[in-house]
Amino acid sequence: MGEFDVRELRYFVQAAVTGSMSKAAKDLFVSPQALSKGIQTLERKLEVPLLERNQGGVTLTVFGSRFIGKAQATLEDIDACDRIAEEYLSGMVGKVSACIPPGCFEPQGGTIDGRQLLRFQRDHPSVTCTFSEVSPNVGRRAVLAGDVDFTVSAGHHDTQRFDGSRLFDYPFSVVTAKSSPLARKAVVFPEDLCDGTLVLSADDGYYDDFAQGLARERDGEIDISPVRVGLRSALRMFIENSGLYMVMPLQHALRTVSSNEGAVIPFIDENGPICLPLYLLWRKDRELSGINLQFHDFIVTLYEEAHRSRTRCVPSGAAVSA
Repeated sequence: MGEFDVRELRYFVQAAVTGSMSKAAKDLFVSPQALSKGIQTLERKLEVPLLERNQGGVTLTVFGSRFIGKAQATLEDIDACDRIAEEYLSGMVGKVSACIPPGCFEPQGGTIDGRQLLRFQRDHPSVTCTFSEVSPNVGRRAVLAGDVDFTVSAGHHDTQRFDGSRLFDYPFSVVTAKSSPLARKAVVFPEDLCDGTLVLSADDGYYDDFAQGLARERDGEIDISPVRVGLRSALRMFIENSGLYMVMPLQHALRTVSSNEGAVIPFIDENGPICLPLYLLWRKDRELSGINLQFHDFIVTLYEEAHRSRTRCVPSGAAVSA
């Protein structure tokens, strides 16, 4: 018994399903003679007839009726293998681009190591990768304009314009001068913020939205400084005025504020740590390509692995100095 040829199996199955050699040949874009010859070759290999030929077409023999189910299943498995290969190849070529806020990189307290992005590029040598460090506002506009595939962004997103995967809920902290009354607290509650002046960040509009939302909730009890500055400038201001403070992600603050610059205190309410969600976003209803899906899974897995063991318990004891 010779080895089966996939083409011969297809010829047989199509002839059996249609009941016609000519119709099967037309469906498979081959000549009736080639199709008939292929089926005859398969029958010789099996040493058993599969089809009864007559003027009205073809019908299955007793053995053919038993054989066709296995033949169809075999062809389905072969087609599935072809699809797997096609999907893999589609993920090995193409383009992928993403905007990433500065605070998402490890040197500034985030999760993403630039070397991980380089590794993704090395693992996909036929893919053109572009990863840009930009503010969340710029990233969102670039996604909506179709200039980039993804952006990482904090805060609840506009579900009318974006689809997204939630990466992490990151806790917030209050950063202030070591001489500030807030620095003597183990944790800071929203009502404690009424005792000083909030300095808004010039680095990230979504942190500002979060902080201003807190101020609105306190019904104007929180004083907001007219000056918006980056963290470095804010720390210098804190030295001169201990009544100032800034609200920012806890891990970012712990990694970037040195112990002689200021105090970093966990920010909580009655429900526990106050957090803001972080998302990987793409334009609404966009169909992601194979490489897009691989990059999506890469970022989601990266955050899952980085934060799987992280607890969200509130530190006890004195205020945390980074």
